[in-house]
Amino acid sequence: MSFEVIADFENELEKIDKPHMVKLVQSLYNSDPENFLLIKLGANDGWMCDNLYDFVINNDPHSIMVEPIPCYFDALKNNFSSLNNINYEQVAIDIQSGTRDMYYIHDDEFKKGNISFRLEHMPELSSEHWARGLGSFYEDKNNLGCPELSKHISKINVKTVTICELLEKHNISDKNNLVIVTDCEGHDYEILKSFNFTKYNPVIYISEIELFTRYPENHPRRTKYVNDIVNPGLQKAPTARDVQIEMNEAHHRHAMRLSLEERTKYVNNLVELGLAKITNEIVLTNKSATYEDYYQLNGLYTPAEFKHSINIFQSKGYTLLRQDGQDLVAVQNKFLDKLRSCNVI
Repeated sequence: MSFEVIADFENELEKIDKPHMVKLVQSLYNSDPENFLLIKLGANDGWMCDNLYDFVINNDPHSIMVEPIPCYFDALKNNFSSLNNINYEQVAIDIQSGTRDMYYIHDDEFKKGNISFRLEHMPELSSEHWARGLGSFYEDKNNLGCPELSKHISKINVKTVTICELLEKHNISDKNNLVIVTDCEGHDYEILKSFNFTKYNPVIYISEIELFTRYPENHPRRTKYVNDIVNPGLQKAPTARDVQIEMNEAHHRHAMRLSLEERTKYVNNLVELGLAKITNEIVLTNKSATYEDYYQLNGLYTPAEFKHSINIFQSKGYTLLRQDGQDLVAVQNKFLDKLRSCNVI
């Protein structure tokens, strides 16, 4: 199958934003809170770059939070310590039970301010660096492969169970209004392949499965420019703006939890209201902007893996949505049709 045909599968996905996705989950929860169950695989600390953090805090839904790395597992429990309906599992989900090495950056590296990669202009947020969420079975599939981050990697051997073993342990049935979220940094496809849709029937299944991956210029997996369909105009480096903005810590924390589009609007509003100010602005010429990211194939997943993922979901009766250019949101057709017929979404 040609690249252009595979790209069509991605381009034809209906695009939604974070509020739209959260509304889907909230609507399912509202329909029957006692029968609702959220399972998050790769939950990290439950807050960093987590689209459902506010939903969990506001609703205290029945949940199973799965995180294998000790320092982030402890942070996860601490962040949700006020809630009563969460079960925690300090394991990793794999295609077989046992143990396996994982690669990650220890929380201490961020607390000490040792990592500033892509956060050079906001060093006060180093302890909340997005790279805290990069724990993976793979050393270089995600941005752990960047030299600026790879020198800080730690390795740990963790306990693994299969997704079916996890569901059996907690007596999950097909009667649950089940939402599954996988954020497993290059392993989501393997989990999806092993999922038993005959026995379990999640209403919403959210994964980080994508056809295209953005790698920084110095990432070892970065390849040359793909073509103009994926990266229109990027065979010539674009003009870019490097803006430094000063705001208080509370506004910083809130902004970091938003999608890029939402964050831009939020920060612009702060500037207009006088609650933040631009302290420096540099226009980068085409020549100096050659480091700009672009989307490429064969990053976290191959085109064949992406296409197979699409086929799995569609064959099981799901509509596929792409949230903010990142997460793949699979929603049961009958549930989505019901919401749309009632003008809920």
